[in-house]
Amino acid sequence: FFQLVVEVTKDEPDVEVIETIISRDASLSYSVLKMVNSAYFALRKKTSSIRQALVTLGISQLRQWVYLLSIKDDERNATSDEVLKLSFLRATFMSALVEYMKTREIIRSEAYLIGMFSTMDYIIDAPLEEILEDIPLPDVVRDALVEHTGIGGALFDMVLCYEQADWKRLRQYTSQFNIPANVIAQIYMDSVEEVNEIWDNLSSDVERPEEENEEETSEESEE
Repeated sequence: FFQLVVEVTKDEPDVEVIETIISRDASLSYSVLKMVNSAYFALRKKTSSIRQALVTLGISQLRQWVYLLSIKDDERNATSDEVLKLSFLRATFMSALVEYMKTREIIRSEAYLIGMFSTMDYIIDAPLEEILEDIPLPDVVRDALVEHTGIGGALFDMVLCYEQADWKRLRQYTSQFNIPANVIAQIYMDSVEEVNEIWDNLSSDVERPEEENEEETSEESEE
């Protein structure tokens, strides 16, 4: 969120950077897609693309949206942060797994959306089916999240089995997708490393101003 605020307040914001930042966060992705698909914008065709949403919003509208979100920043806690981090990890893990699946029924971006929105019912505290009504997600994503069906549902369930260490069920999915268990383990470790690195960078960016303030307060006290 801090990185997003910094980027949108630049004289010449980089849309690609903004898209990357928003795509990493389930709450931001959900909020921007819900807003741009609202009656206010009256789009003829609803969009599930973050890039298209940014084009529709424009930088000025985007800035207002970001400032509005900042009001809710004090409501965040350790639990919500862990849930957001889990959604990011699932998204990274699932999109990487798609590269090893010999199918065209699902693509990386769809797998990523499944992971990102998989924890939305915990974040917003409402049934997932109700939450997703306002988002024009691809059928493969919606079916996976709501009904756990289709290729997306099988991929989602495989990830859940891995998280829960249900190795017996996991073997069924490794056979279905023809992905060796050791490969899945390596992909997961790589995903954890990638997410932790990005998360640490985000955390340090947020904490740095507070640390500077503490140093200034300390110096004033010594004086």
